[in-house]
Amino acid sequence: MMKQTKLLQSADGKQIIRVLDTNGNKALIIDCIHPAMPLYVDADTLTSYVPCDDDTLCEKTGYLPESLDSLSPLRRKTALERYTVIAGVLASLGCKGQIGYNRKSS
Repeated sequence: MMKQTKLLQSADGKQIIRVLDTNGNKALIIDCIHPAMPLYVDADTLTSYVPCDDDTLCEKTGYLPESLDSLSPLRRKTALERYTVIAGVLASLGCKGQIGYNRKSS
């Protein structure tokens, strides 16, 4: 079984994905390089992907995360508000009866 929230990189290095949820033979992934909505794919299609670390993701995107303590009060407030919204959605992934579960592709 595939570990959730695991970063994986394609064999050619052009794509880095994060596995958000697994459900049977389906994996809910998000592309970390090209922003798009999460989508379900067959887990078998990810067998050629190799584990990837956060440093590789930062290098590919050119984005270096900042410490929450280093942010100005306004930026800190905005970050915490966005995290609160996203955390609520992520918590419901894969739960029957929740929006994210019912929107998976067939």
